[in-house]
Amino acid sequence: MELSPNFYRWLVRPKMRSFFTAKNNSIKVTQTIQKIENI
Repeated sequence: MELSPNFYRWLVRPKMRSFFTAKNNSIKVTQTIQKIENI
């Protein structure tokens, strides 16, 4: 069963949402660092 992102947004509380946002941001930072190292 696949749930839509909108459902997650409605379901997830602001604190959890900010936690996931921080987690996603740290993943993006990690990916950026890896790209810089590859150059």
